[in-house]
Amino acid sequence: MNLLREIPEKKKISYDEDSLCLEGIKKNYSGGFSLNIDTLVFLKGQVYVIMGPNGSGKTALLNIASSLEKPDKGQVKRAREVGYVMQEAFLFNRSVYDNVAYGLRRRKKFSKNEIDKRVRKALSEMGIEHLRNRNAKELSGGEKKRVSIAQVMVLDTDIVLMDEPMAGVDEATVVAIEKLIERYKNERNKTVVITTHFLDQAYRLSADIITLKAGRVSAFVHENTFYGIIKKSDEGIGIMTVFDGVDIFLVSEKTGPVHIAIDPESIILSEERFASSARNLFYGTMTKVEELGPNVRVFVDCGIEFCSVITKKSYSRMGLNIGSAVYLSFKVNSVRII
Repeated sequence: MNLLREIPEKKKISYDEDSLCLEGIKKNYSGGFSLNIDTLVFLKGQVYVIMGPNGSGKTALLNIASSLEKPDKGQVKRAREVGYVMQEAFLFNRSVYDNVAYGLRRRKKFSKNEIDKRVRKALSEMGIEHLRNRNAKELSGGEKKRVSIAQVMVLDTDIVLMDEPMAGVDEATVVAIEKLIERYKNERNKTVVITTHFLDQAYRLSADIITLKAGRVSAFVHENTFYGIIKKSDEGIGIMTVFDGVDIFLVSEKTGPVHIAIDPESIILSEERFASSARNLFYGTMTKVEELGPNVRVFVDCGIEFCSVITKKSYSRMGLNIGSAVYLSFKVNSVRII
């Protein structure tokens, strides 16, 4: 996997005018959080995924890259326009068509026919052409997200930033957005930078994964990694024996020895056993706790040690401490073979 890491400040950076480059970025926010980026270069025609827990600086980085916010120090270098799909759709109390056409009309360099052609294409690619006359404010969450993406698509910028575009939307919308990102890279040679919490999604979209921790870029490291033997269970899914008495269910056509990784944010903790669709359920004892911005990393010994990331609020509400007995669970599709 090609990991994009921070580049030492004094090292010569090679990029062209089609690149997006952040150099020496420092931005202080209220509450004591600060974003500190030495150098990041996003090259033309590539998809980059930014990961990290809540409060790690993902949105802050995109806001600065898009010039929505100005850094206290450092600079953003680019020669091309940037399109930015924010987490919350910014829609006018107008038709879907007018919302998507708005940016083109503001530019005042496109004919009415050209605007119509571009808008229809964007609506079609996002599967919302049938909504063109609907009031955008009256749509469902997934439909609003598609409209907000079409608003950016229609501008045909060379650089596209997307902040959690798949959060809180239905599966059909997730598929549509992922297909769009593939087209942007493979057919249009665009640069796409996307944030997500989902490790499996990150691997599907890109080999260039950037991890932010406490406002800084860190090398991407697999967590909850285990080695074991996969065989098929009676239920038709994979079952991997990691340790005597510890079996992990996963989606896999493979059998035999493999390494796996499980995203800590996909592991749910609870004080009591509860009904869930998650196939993997373990009982163990908390051994260690680490603060991570607004979150905590909780380590639980279940015969093997798992790490789960939860919010400080959840940790406090459950009254957890080292030595507490807890249940942890995660779904079969949260397990990735590496």
